Amino acid sequence: MTTKKARLKCDWIPLFLTTLRGFIDGLIGAVALDADGGHGQHLGCLSSNYKAFVHKTYACLEENTAAHHKKSSELSVEYVNVKEKLASPDEQPKGATASILARDAARLDRLKPQLQNRAMEIELGLSAIEETINKNVNSAASARNEAFAKTERRIYAYLLGASLAQRKSKSLIKFGIKDDFNDEEEYLKRHNWSDRIRKQILENVLQEVIKDAA
Repeated sequence: MTTKKARLKCDWIPLFLTTLRGFIDGLIGAVALDADGGHGQHLGCLSSNYKAFVHKTYACLEENTAAHHKKSSELSVEYVNVKEKLASPDEQPKGATASILARDAARLDRLKPQLQNRAMEIELGLSAIEETINKNVNSAASARNEAFAKTERRIYAYLLGASLAQRKSKSLIKFGIKDDFNDEEEYLKRHNWSDRIRKQILENVLQEVIKDAA
């Protein structure tokens, strides 16, 4: 499966060109610098690029992990059923004849080891899913933080050019970017049920391992 990633628009443009643009816009009055900071269309574009990147990043996160969440839910339901069967009283062999009774007894002897092996397979599968999902979530958060830092640097470079053109103090180089998006919160909320069940299963398995090792 190909992992999709968002790209920050205009990230390839060298910062000195952004400073030059700020200088030109400062000369023609396309950007204003006052006590509240910088104001201008290009600043709004840079902020919009960042916001679009964040939304796209979490849309890609959803797409990259959708199959894992679906599989996690399926495995969790199956795991609960398997554990219930393992905890239930042993079934007694049935058969009208001695040969049928013997075959049923052999089947029942194989059943519990098969269920135990399946439970272990599911535990390993859920552990791998947990690692994959966490890796993708952390990657999305890191990409967002990096994009925020890059956008701040580009805004500073632009306003630096504007301040030079207008011969104004560098203390006016201020422009706030709102980073209050709840994309990650909404993503986690959508998958709360499957995540909670998976984490609980893995926590129970860990506790069993610690108990056995003690």
